[in-house]
Amino acid sequence: MNTPEHAVQKLGQAWPFIVAECRQVLGSELHYQAVVYQCLRRHGEVPLDQLGMNVKMWIDNPVSELFRELDLKKHEDYRGGFEPIPDVCLFSPDVEADWQRRKCDKTLAALLLATEVRVSERNDGRLRYGEIIRDITKIAAHR
Repeated sequence: MNTPEHAVQKLGQAWPFIVAECRQVLGSELHYQAVVYQCLRRHGEVPLDQLGMNVKMWIDNPVSELFRELDLKKHEDYRGGFEPIPDVCLFSPDVEADWQRRKCDKTLAALLLATEVRVSERNDGRLRYGEIIRDITKIAAHR
């Protein structure tokens, strides 16, 4: 798996199993992240060394509008970059199973696909449109 298109193909391969397993259980967001991870491993046949969950990635001087805005919200002593933490990530083999924060440039360069999992854990509450839009915006900002 070396291209974003190939990563999307792997997600598509695992998608029916992700949906089926998620529909069987009322779980937490972390539970569903693990389901996505496991289905990508099992049914998408994504190698272990190319799949990460909740991977912290530092982006120096972000170029996307969203990440720049989020950087500006921080105290000025801590500005100059942003650290997104996508729920499940697919990487190229170049990451060599090492996506540590101290290797942020290599990790970011190897990122093929970032996913977000959103679940409402509020009692009698559903997801709000703003939450969904924010996740879509975050995924678009990674591009």
